[in-house]
Amino acid sequence: MSLLIFERVLGSLSRSISLGIPPPPLARAITVDVNQTIGEAIEIMNNKNIRRLLVKEKKKYVGIITDKDIMNAC
Repeated sequence: MSLLIFERVLGSLSRSISLGIPPPPLARAITVDVNQTIGEAIEIMNNKNIRRLLVKEKKKYVGIITDKDIMNAC
């Protein structure tokens, strides 16, 4: 479970598609950095009682990860 989120779940998608997702309208969007682990993402989702996280690389949104993405990757 120590694999990085980007490498495990979003890696193949990002190589084939440039997402270019605009920032969400919510000022306090809950995000995970591409360098965080799947375990950290699960912890954030559990603590916040949510099923989706926006994925950021530096200050740019690069994708979204869901609880189903994590389950399918494991």
